[in-house]
Amino acid sequence: MEGTGEEMDIRVEYMNFEHIAEWPRNPKDHDLGEIRKSFGRFGFIKPILVDEGTQQLVAGHGRIDSLAQMKKESKAPPKGVKVEDDVWLIPVLRGVEFENEKEAEAFLLADNRLTEVGGWNNELLDDMLSELSTVEGMLEGTGFSLKDIPDLENLGDIPEVGSDKGEKRKIITCPKCGFEYGMDKK
Repeated sequence: MEGTGEEMDIRVEYMNFEHIAEWPRNPKDHDLGEIRKSFGRFGFIKPILVDEGTQQLVAGHGRIDSLAQMKKESKAPPKGVKVEDDVWLIPVLRGVEFENEKEAEAFLLADNRLTEVGGWNNELLDDMLSELSTVEGMLEGTGFSLKDIPDLENLGDIPEVGSDKGEKRKIITCPKCGFEYGMDKK
């Protein structure tokens, strides 16, 4: 596609997610629980991608699987999903047709892998996680948790205090921002 000068009519259409054929080979695992948490917080805001040539999904398998699980469990659809006569309609990126199935499959791999190989600016990530963690629930749906803040992993002995329910809790003070966390003892 690069350098061909061809124009694509890329657009977003709402489609019944249950009628979208998944790509037959997808080696990427998904954490459906984390995807559902993200839906709960942000909604279904990133369109999936269907290849026009094969009419199969090349990006968005985890989101489709999460929606199917939610619908099966009679959960409410996340915001961003339109419902018409009990049919869940999701945003789908249309107008992309790969040269052949191998090219579509190569994109499927690239779409999943390129965000991983880019890595992170660990100092900036640590700062952002520390700042977000100072507000209750701000890490929810991001795929990160307190254990992902490196400075919190290596604090050693953490004092335990009683809660109003008589349960023991650990108090952790973030070395970057000074916020104190009350964490249930595990």
